Amino acid sequence: MGGGIYSTNAQLTMTNSTISGNGGGLGGGGISGGDVMVTVSNSTISGNTGACSGGGISIGNGQLTVINSTISGNFSGGQGGICEAGYGGGISSHGGRLTVTNSTISDNSASGNGGIGGGIGCGGGTLTVTNSTISDNEGGGMYNFQGAAQIGDTVLNAGEFGGTISNDGGTVTSLGYNLASDDGGGALTGPGDQINTNPMLGPLQNNGGPTFTHALLPGSPAINAGDPSFTPPPFFDQRGPGFDRVASGRIDIGSFEVQGPYSNTYPNGVAYPYANPDSYSNTNCYTESNTKAFSHTETSADSTPAADDITA
Repeated sequence: MGGGIYSTNAQLTMTNSTISGNGGGLGGGGISGGDVMVTVSNSTISGNTGACSGGGISIGNGQLTVINSTISGNFSGGQGGICEAGYGGGISSHGGRLTVTNSTISDNSASGNGGIGGGIGCGGGTLTVTNSTISDNEGGGMYNFQGAAQIGDTVLNAGEFGGTISNDGGTVTSLGYNLASDDGGGALTGPGDQINTNPMLGPLQNNGGPTFTHALLPGSPAINAGDPSFTPPPFFDQRGPGFDRVASGRIDIGSFEVQGPYSNTYPNGVAYPYANPDSYSNTNCYTESNTKAFSHTETSADSTPAADDITA
């Protein structure tokens, strides 16, 4: 257990760190703990393997807090003769208290025959997820077994196998303003929830800050769609200082906040066509009223449209 770190009956705090490429026997390839208090912040846990559960992190009847971090590419299950079905590919919690805030859980897998909870597997205890992005996890995004889960302001994007939320004998409560690519297991009935909606995410990559994130692409329905009553903290999105948590009057759903203006117009009145002008670098042509063509070339430094950006 605990291929990267093993801790029991103790307190563990990990900040600005990376745990990658470890194998943890039955569980907790990156971090494994029993009755332990674990805090992971501004860190990456990736590419770890647990034969049964918690490829990234596995805790028992303890407390795990994940803040401003990315849990990605971890794997559990499918080990013949040991555990045929994986559980909690990214994170598994067994009777403890799990809190995920301003974080990304992506591309994890609970494999094998009947693998469940590719992103998060919660068995009993409590689970709270806020302002986070859970995407492309195989075996499902969240699995709650006889626990009490609540989720708010979070993007849930289903992987190829498994839905976004699965509940077995527990409760899943929406805190509102979530966005799911499927029906969210029927749990997303809170104010501002969007279901069966493509969140329009970019790939998991370096978008600034110490950890990889999924950017919200232009036109994403998550932009400016979070809780309108939100007030900091947190003051920044997952990426940290320099990336305001509220950048345009209303928080975005998920761990990533689009920076900069969203509906600027050029001096001649032509609408700026992008939700985030400081994140893209390409050349685009478009028309106004189908009568006059404009050509616009932008660069990554072009955060404020200028008059010389347009040629007619």
